[in-house]
Amino acid sequence: MIGRWVSCFNPTYVHFIFNSTHLLNHIQAKKADYVVALKANHPTLYTQVKNWFEQAQAHQFDGIQFSYDYHLEKGHHRLEKRWCWAVPLEAFGGLYQQAQWQGIQSIIMVKRVRHPGHKTTCEVQFSLSSLPADAQKIGNAIRKHWGIENQAHWILDVTFN
Repeated sequence: MIGRWVSCFNPTYVHFIFNSTHLLNHIQAKKADYVVALKANHPTLYTQVKNWFEQAQAHQFDGIQFSYDYHLEKGHHRLEKRWCWAVPLEAFGGLYQQAQWQGIQSIIMVKRVRHPGHKTTCEVQFSLSSLPADAQKIGNAIRKHWGIENQAHWILDVTFN
């Protein structure tokens, strides 16, 4: 199944978010790249990445090679700010059980602050990617995934009331 899914896209780039490392071999075999959302089901790795980014931010990424991107979007009666930091694996200094993440090249942190009406929400997401540390490219891929997911949820909400 994954072979058919991957072949539907440009074989040099696929944006794919999932929680299982065994599919990475299939994605890499198709000469595709991945962006994997790092979730709490990998608690040691998640904590390592979270703590690393907290320290890096506290020191303003001093002496660390990284890529940064910022977007501000207005629409649908809301304001959304997105910050994306992408760090090459070499600058990170190694990951817990790194061999599980075939082809990994970068670690990413995305912070989203939304202002729908008079409320404010904040979300921080960590990701791993086989792409080089390019915050603009990876941030756009993550945003496109969120757009597809939000559209699917909207259709389900409307269809099933």
